[in-house]
Amino acid sequence: MTIDIDAPIRPSGQRSRRTIESTAVDAALARGETIVLWDDERAWLGYAADTATTAQTAFVIRHTSGFLQIALPSPACDRLLIPLTPALPSRPSAQGYQQCIGVDAAQGVTTGISAADRARTAGVLADSRTDPGDLVRPGHLVVVAVDPDYSGKRAVPRLALRLDASGHGGLVFAELVSSRRPHTMADEHDAVSFALAHQLRMCAGVTTPGASLDALYRTYPPAVH
Repeated sequence: MTIDIDAPIRPSGQRSRRTIESTAVDAALARGETIVLWDDERAWLGYAADTATTAQTAFVIRHTSGFLQIALPSPACDRLLIPLTPALPSRPSAQGYQQCIGVDAAQGVTTGISAADRARTAGVLADSRTDPGDLVRPGHLVVVAVDPDYSGKRAVPRLALRLDASGHGGLVFAELVSSRRPHTMADEHDAVSFALAHQLRMCAGVTTPGASLDALYRTYPPAVH
């Protein structure tokens, strides 16, 4: 099934048309693609931790708040000795994850804050051979611990668990900033426009907790110019 959507108006004043398909985004993430994720009334850019590159990380930092996080199953956080931060009222358990401290890779980084350094840290966290000594705490890539039994409707934790289960580490993500109103975060219109402008796939989390995983996402295919 496809659904027509209105793309942003071109400079000529004409509105182009695009379609969205119902398809999983797991394969796209596994190929190293960045996706736009509309989840819980918020827009995120996300990509798989094991394929993180400097260019990809720089792109995400440039178009988001710059607060880069990586969602990993909580047992992985425990194994790597990455502790939780104190619970905050604004981070309810229904979100599917809890915030941990930030970390840096112990080797191959400088200050830890650059796109190259954070991409390196994401790759280290995605590697099943990594042990606690391969990380420096605190650092600049913020870890969130996902409940491994999470079955709610939020797409961020569910995607992170699927990526981990398929051997691609966790999900690196950051909240998208509005291109129309740079002082605010992106709304759904901004998210769709951004996906079309940058030829990125876009997926939306389900609103029904009981929906099957295969029905989790709507994907906006790359725009054709």
